Amino acid sequence: MTELEKALTGGAFDRRAEDVRAFQSTVKDLCFEFNHTKPSDPRRTEIIKELVSGYNPYVFVEGGFECVFGKNIHFKGMAMINYGCTFLDSNIIEIGHCALIG
Repeated sequence: MTELEKALTGGAFDRRAEDVRAFQSTVKDLCFEFNHTKPSDPRRTEIIKELVSGYNPYVFVEGGFECVFGKNIHFKGMAMINYGCTFLDSNIIEIGHCALIG
């Protein structure tokens, strides 16, 4: 199992591994792109779909969104992620139904 596979399944991993660093670089680039698009730009939805595993159309994410491993974020229902939220934990994050995170 690669270090990235370990990271994406919530296991212990080496943060210095090349595959982990490359993945995190891609995630940072996607977060940057998301945060610099207009709210009306349909590309925002596509970027969030690329970043997280459990996207659904009832999720509303504001600008200022940052994460380290987006694929470990799973939305379980309607949710709103507000300005300035940063998800740092490399373990799997589940955001419950009707959650408001600010």
